[in-house]
Amino acid sequence: MGHKMLRPALILLVPLLVVRCSDSTGSTAAPTVDSISPSNGPLAGGTLVTITGKNLSGVSSVKIGGNELVNRQMVSATQITGTTPAALSAGAKDVVVTAGTLSSSPCAACFTYEGLSVASVTPAVSSLVGGVAVTISGTNFTNVTNVTVGGAALGNRTVVSSTQITGTVPALAVGSKDVIVTSAAFGNGTCSGCVLYMDPAVLSPPISAGGFHACQLSSGVASCWGHNALGQLGDGTNVDAPAAVAVAGGVVFASVHAGGDFSCGLTAAGAAYCWGINFSSELGTGTPSAGTNTPAPVSGGITFTQLAVGGGQHTCGLTSDGAAFCWGAQPGTGTATNASVPTAVGGGMRFSFLAAGGGFTCGLTPAGAAYCWGVNSSGELGNGTTTNSLTPLPVAGGLSFVDIALGGGHACAATAAGAAYCWGSNSSGELGTGSNSGSLVPVAVAGGLAFRAIGQGAVHSCGLAMSGAAYCWGNNQEGRLGTGSVTPSNVPVAVTGGLTFTALSVGVDHACGVSAGTTVYCWGADRFEQLGNGRAQTWTPEPVTGLDSAGFTRAGPYGNYSCAVNGSGAASCWGENNGGPLGNGSGSNTAVPVPVSGGLAFTTLATARGHNCGLTATGAAYCWGLGIYGELGTSAVFSGAPAPVTGNLTFKDITVGVNHTCGLTTAGVAYCWGDNGLGQLGNGTGANSDHPVAVSGGHVFSAIAAGIWHTCGLEGTNVFCWGNLVGTWPTPVQMNSIYSFVAIASGGWHSCALTSSGAAYCWGFNTKGELGDGSTNSATFPVAVLGGHLFATLTVGNEHTCGITTAGATYCWGNNAHGQLGAGSPLTSPTPIAIQTDPGFTALAAGEDHTCGLVAHGVVSCWGDGYYGQLGRGTFGFAAAPVATVPLSASRQVK
Repeated sequence: MGHKMLRPALILLVPLLVVRCSDSTGSTAAPTVDSISPSNGPLAGGTLVTITGKNLSGVSSVKIGGNELVNRQMVSATQITGTTPAALSAGAKDVVVTAGTLSSSPCAACFTYEGLSVASVTPAVSSLVGGVAVTISGTNFTNVTNVTVGGAALGNRTVVSSTQITGTVPALAVGSKDVIVTSAAFGNGTCSGCVLYMDPAVLSPPISAGGFHACQLSSGVASCWGHNALGQLGDGTNVDAPAAVAVAGGVVFASVHAGGDFSCGLTAAGAAYCWGINFSSELGTGTPSAGTNTPAPVSGGITFTQLAVGGGQHTCGLTSDGAAFCWGAQPGTGTATNASVPTAVGGGMRFSFLAAGGGFTCGLTPAGAAYCWGVNSSGELGNGTTTNSLTPLPVAGGLSFVDIALGGGHACAATAAGAAYCWGSNSSGELGTGSNSGSLVPVAVAGGLAFRAIGQGAVHSCGLAMSGAAYCWGNNQEGRLGTGSVTPSNVPVAVTGGLTFTALSVGVDHACGVSAGTTVYCWGADRFEQLGNGRAQTWTPEPVTGLDSAGFTRAGPYGNYSCAVNGSGAASCWGENNGGPLGNGSGSNTAVPVPVSGGLAFTTLATARGHNCGLTATGAAYCWGLGIYGELGTSAVFSGAPAPVTGNLTFKDITVGVNHTCGLTTAGVAYCWGDNGLGQLGNGTGANSDHPVAVSGGHVFSAIAAGIWHTCGLEGTNVFCWGNLVGTWPTPVQMNSIYSFVAIASGGWHSCALTSSGAAYCWGFNTKGELGDGSTNSATFPVAVLGGHLFATLTVGNEHTCGITTAGATYCWGNNAHGQLGAGSPLTSPTPIAIQTDPGFTALAAGEDHTCGLVAHGVVSCWGDGYYGQLGRGTFGFAAAPVATVPLSASRQVK
């Protein structure tokens, strides 16, 4: 009975087991994934997602990007839920579902992990002291745990939104720095080379040297000194200033910048102002060619963080977001047209720093990469070519810089380690490589010095070493290298004096530095008083140093030197010696008289600019100096000592122009030689001659006198002139037959004559009142000199005239910018004015911008421009070593 009960049970059990086995292995369809929602989430995971697909029953694994889904729940055979795992990297990931041994085909790139990105930092530049408020832009700034700049924490960090963080940058060494933002949800994001740290001496220098002027900033007050003919000092005048004068208008500036013949300033609020020349719209006022001698706001309302003012005719400004705008000539906007208002530079580049040069501009990106645009005739763009570019192009070499400065046709830059590189023109050794060969790409400056700041002049360069010592290299005319000499150098040489500087700025032909004690020192050229040391002008006569008793004196009407001949006929000269007109066999300037070589005794001497001539008692003519056009009367193009004029003519008078010479024979026949391009030789041919040729017309002259490009002769009581003087006359032309003249004098661009009564008449150019008729109108024929004075003798300079009256008083008129009128002030006068402290001169000689006089006992006194030592005082106007500037005087400030 028990067996009958068991058999049916066994029979029923077998089918049951078969059914259960069939339930677990009978399905052959693999799971598939159609979608995942949401399809994106943070890198840290934790996003609740729903996976939709087919055959999702019996799922054993769900992976996103290779990592298992967290808190997986099988909702149905078509749906699974869970939270995303953390990922190591951002980006699109595959989703894979596995059921037993069967896996789904990947749902390719079905879920995207979002990371954190840092796009930019504004502004993208800081001084090494830090503290600059910046805005960091990017994405997914959520749950931010850390922000670093160059590895140091951002100060005052504030997460403004998921796309913006603000804070202040830390103090760091110079160089390009990475910015890293860390989020608990989205991981790390890096902006590589996003902030450029620069030395404060570069980023915000307290001094700026320009073309022929300089400016400084103290407590927001800008002051300038030097040349001011175009209003570049901004004091409301057009008068040069030998010491600092306050910029007018009361604007409080955060920086001030001196350009070629203009200046600009930037307020703390980012408003730009400019003043000075505006011929190329470099002031950015929207009014081309309308200059101003007081600050004028730059048009456009753009807020700038930095200005770059060039030595040429353009200006650039940088905004906080790194956008560059330029105005003036060749602004880099993609066209060659001048821009009268700030115009965006083409290319869409973001810059941290800008520098402007003669006709080109360069910028440094936040990563320190250099880009340049503009004129490239000498390779100054540094890209390996000489092709101009209207938009920024990368400088070759891949170097990262923390400073860049531009000169006339060259550029130099320094790396974070202080290594200096230069490129472009190198005719004077301004690249500092040890040679004078130019380079189209950056080349290392010789000497291995480490510089914290670089500055460029027209043809020289300077650098501020890490120690604070200044070094310069290149052209050294007028002592612009600051070495105490005028010897050039194509490698860096130390500025003399042992001074330590905190900032350095280089102008066209001078440089200035700020010492640790805030005293400003300048060196180099000072023709326009740009050294700011209050150099005293000589506006009244003072005796020449070391000159024996003189018989007569001469000063070239277009020269910066003087000469005298003593009672024995020995000649001495002093002043500028470019071309050798001093006749002592050297090319060096001298501020005291030096003997003319050769031991000749002269009865008369004639001076001009680059050459001189003299006559001996026998009437033999000798000339020396430059003879490029044949003006020495020989085939020689140079003679360092007197050389005889060919032709063996016997002369009783001799006179010289800039590039020509004329002599008057004892028979009264005029002969000329040298340049004849404007009819200076008077023979009607226009051909130059290196030997005397007779002046046409058969005239018999009693006297001759030469100006720059013309000569006049007195025949009887009539004056005839030839050459270029308010017209070009290749042969002699009579000036006027109305007056009867007995004496003539010629100089720069005008001539004068005296009647038998002593009445003076002048003709020619009259831009500075040198004709003495009370006007500035030029005259083709003689006009009367006003004042009723009767003169015994006249002398004619470049743009001024002087005469001694029959009563022995000296009067001068015309240009007086350098005190050449001797009146005790720099005021120009179109009518005769008496000189101060008149010692009773018996003879006068007018030079380009100075005058000399001889008294009866042989003492020579000079006044006016003494820049090249032509006053004979033993000093030059320029400084070959640093000299301290005169502080801004409250009495000179302009409100």
